[in-house]
Amino acid sequence: MKKPMKKYATILLVIIFLLLVLIGVSQVDDLQAKHSNITHEELWIVTEKTVSDGMNYQAKLAVDMLQETYPNTKIVLDILPVDTEQRAEYLANLRDQIEAGTGPDIFLLPTNEVLTLDEPQSYTYIQIDPLFSNVAIEMRRGTFADVNSMFSRDNSIDKQLLNTSIMEAGIVDKCQYVIPLRYDAPVIYVFEDMFGEYGIDNNIFSCGFDEWMQVVSQTQDPVLACGAEYTSIHVFSELIDYDSPEVILSSAKLCDYLLAFQTVQGLIGREVSHRTPANHIGYLSGTWEPFPVQIAELSHAIYYAAIAKSENRSLAMYPLRTVEGDPIAYVTYYAAIASYCKNPDLAYAYISILLSEEFQWGKERPLPATEQYPGLVESSWPVLSYGSVAPLWDNLKTQMDIRYRTTDSELSEKLESRKQDILNTSLEDTDIPIIYEKYTSVVFPFMLSKRFDAILSELNDFSNNNIPSDVNIKELAEEVIEYLRVELQA
Repeated sequence: MKKPMKKYATILLVIIFLLLVLIGVSQVDDLQAKHSNITHEELWIVTEKTVSDGMNYQAKLAVDMLQETYPNTKIVLDILPVDTEQRAEYLANLRDQIEAGTGPDIFLLPTNEVLTLDEPQSYTYIQIDPLFSNVAIEMRRGTFADVNSMFSRDNSIDKQLLNTSIMEAGIVDKCQYVIPLRYDAPVIYVFEDMFGEYGIDNNIFSCGFDEWMQVVSQTQDPVLACGAEYTSIHVFSELIDYDSPEVILSSAKLCDYLLAFQTVQGLIGREVSHRTPANHIGYLSGTWEPFPVQIAELSHAIYYAAIAKSENRSLAMYPLRTVEGDPIAYVTYYAAIASYCKNPDLAYAYISILLSEEFQWGKERPLPATEQYPGLVESSWPVLSYGSVAPLWDNLKTQMDIRYRTTDSELSEKLESRKQDILNTSLEDTDIPIIYEKYTSVVFPFMLSKRFDAILSELNDFSNNNIPSDVNIKELAEEVIEYLRVELQA
């Protein structure tokens, strides 16, 4: 009887062993199935040079995280050169590779053609020829892959926290060709205790920007005029219909705006301090003071909100509306996958890391704060907007926790008190409700913006108290329209 029992026991052990093996195989199969679309080959990412703790820092950190998950994958992070000659040669080769379908897998790029660097010294500005001069055109040219299906099934991102109106800027014909990562928007900041003295209804800020300019011109007030200066070509919602394609901005509409701008500039004169937005350096050193109305970017909203709250002042924020009445915003940094990419799921896995709270809300920025470039990452707001204010403010307070010294003891005491008050101020999303704005005009800036600035500068003679110049405004308008036509041929 012992032998049969021993035989059965042996059989039972074999069965248990086989079951354990099958369970283990099943778990491995489940894990492999979860990542079945990802191949462990090579991923090539191109990006622009940034300050040390800017997008380069995030890009490298994301590479490390992805590399840890996929150790057998070769990941190449390529930072484009900024030297003019090197860049020209490199971009020429890169564009040939893209055309041939052998170029980079991921494009992680800014929309600004002026890079801010911290070498050879802080606040070094470099004008560049961008890899893609017009993202809107590239989305329709077949350069980028549609990532809609990957984005839709990505449960690692709380999509309810995303500003959907910004995300939709990367969609053409229901295809998500571009993933916006960061954005900015012009905001009209109104200190209501100061603005109230003018007796102007705040409803004016719900109208097109040109109507606000007209109201200011009627007051003939130089201080108020400082809050009506906006120099972007994107003050118009309707520039180009990329699907037609045709230029839809009319010369007549542009002429009207140029005339209004010229009048406002004449009122402002040679005053320039209004062009400096609220920031912790100016506020804590006593060199920045508020205007009744000031136009600055959304990326500075956190400073305006903190200053107003710490001083118990009433502050209103309004989105700057285009001449057509649309709240306007623009993408500042984006990611896109090449249409020829052989590993789109792996490429999207990389982009998904950049959309996480840790990256979007600056939780991974290097410490101490002396290692950080002042302000938000890439001086713009994260597209994961909702819930962002408190963590962003916590980070900025570490930057602000510095001492300003002055030989004037009375001033020093005042500034120290100001610093402590603002450091003790807490901020939540409700303090900056404009982050919930649903923008009806979201654009990818293109190179005409710099040329438009130059044209605006011809309208007035700054050396002669900014009086209107003797220029042919109709000819200037036609010049802008012609640049738009050329843009369509790019």
